[in-house]
Amino acid sequence: MLFKNAFFYTASNILGQLSRVAQEFIIRLLLPPSTIGIWSFIVLIQNSVQTFDAGAPTASIWYLTQCRGQNKTTEISSCQNTSLVLHIIQRLLICSVLFVYYIFFPGTSSSVPHWTIPAAILILMAMSFGECFTAFLQSEENYRVLSKRQNVFWLSYALLVITGAYFYQVPGIVVGSTLAYVLQLLLLGAALQFKINLQFSKQIVKRLLSFAIPFKAIDYPMSLCAIIDTIFVAKFCSLSLLAIYTTAKLIVNQTIQIPAWMSNVFMVRLYKLHGSDKTATHNFGQVILRNLNFQYFVLLPSLIMACASVIQLAVSHWLTQYAHAIPVLFTLLLSAYFQPRVSIIRNYWIAGKQFSWVLITNLFLLMTFVLQFAYLYYTHTIILQTIAYCTLISYLLYNTLLFSLLGNILWGIKVNIITLLTPILIAVYLHLLLTYSALNTLSAMPFLTWLTITMKLGLAITPLIGLGVILEKTYFNRIPNYADSTA
Repeated sequence: MLFKNAFFYTASNILGQLSRVAQEFIIRLLLPPSTIGIWSFIVLIQNSVQTFDAGAPTASIWYLTQCRGQNKTTEISSCQNTSLVLHIIQRLLICSVLFVYYIFFPGTSSSVPHWTIPAAILILMAMSFGECFTAFLQSEENYRVLSKRQNVFWLSYALLVITGAYFYQVPGIVVGSTLAYVLQLLLLGAALQFKINLQFSKQIVKRLLSFAIPFKAIDYPMSLCAIIDTIFVAKFCSLSLLAIYTTAKLIVNQTIQIPAWMSNVFMVRLYKLHGSDKTATHNFGQVILRNLNFQYFVLLPSLIMACASVIQLAVSHWLTQYAHAIPVLFTLLLSAYFQPRVSIIRNYWIAGKQFSWVLITNLFLLMTFVLQFAYLYYTHTIILQTIAYCTLISYLLYNTLLFSLLGNILWGIKVNIITLLTPILIAVYLHLLLTYSALNTLSAMPFLTWLTITMKLGLAITPLIGLGVILEKTYFNRIPNYADSTA
């Protein structure tokens, strides 16, 4: 049932992701890179503010799944309302600080319009309710309803944003995005069917903050790492280069979001297991390993090759101004194998509130980014491709450290070594396929040539998919679990 939920939630959300990618392509057809750079700057402001959120939605997932695991159903409604109020209050505080900054420093950059900060604030407030409602539905493991309504939301978002871009350029995108998030509020709020009474329980606030504050504090380095490369490009490159880099990264993020949805289903189950029986750690390793097996061998190779192939065709023929995004895209796609939101191995610590280890690994990741970007700055080698390679290397080193510290506890040394080396070897294999398949070229190719290359790449990853199925039914299903004896 767990795997079916994960598969259904992932598959049904692909439509929404496709509409989001199509929307990004269409607005880039309508607007030049310099104008897209302004919209990219607004998105960067949103991401930066979300980095400093107190984390009420994340804490509500943890708390609500714990309540359901312990059959404390009477606390659910109070927790939902308290989480919502807490999230709105902290979002208002952060946006107020941002608005004060806008009042006193309205023109910090001559290349960016002064109204970008108020536009970002408007969107941030509109999306606050949807963030909480999404977390509530995830905690219920109500993935069928959530995925259907999210698909409606993303389709509406794409239509509204494209319409706004066509008539009013970036201001139209801002208005369309805001209206879409209001629609999301209505869709998800109706699905929850709980009464918003703005109830505020101090006891529940303490419990939420006991998870949210330590977790967000130790996870700030990780959140910063998600945007530090974009900040680096925005600081030292032009708006046009920022548009090119954010185009590649946006497509990568949308692609990675698909396996992240599947991992999120497993993550919620881990929290629920911990709530029902804190000593039942023998289930953790098995749940995580089965998630990794499907991701490494089946889902990620399929997504990476499909995305690389489609994007090369689209960009080289219709978005030639963004052609330099292709090699950047290919490099960033491989980082999916080492992203924590895909592997979710660190959630073993998070479920038990062992935040010290999460902080250590997060600081290590941030340090690798800072050192590499400092090297690029002092050697004057700031180009988009080297920034993408730095991102890939940072997540690779982080993933290696994470498995070295935690994998032995979950599976034992032998299985951990195999699990650690598997994504590295597959990523190298996919890199060679992309490099020597002619898809890495910036120029357009005849459609039949492109189709032939795409079919060959599909055949090349077929053995990986077959091996993943075999391992699931044989080796991974019989491995010994070491978590009980070492916890």
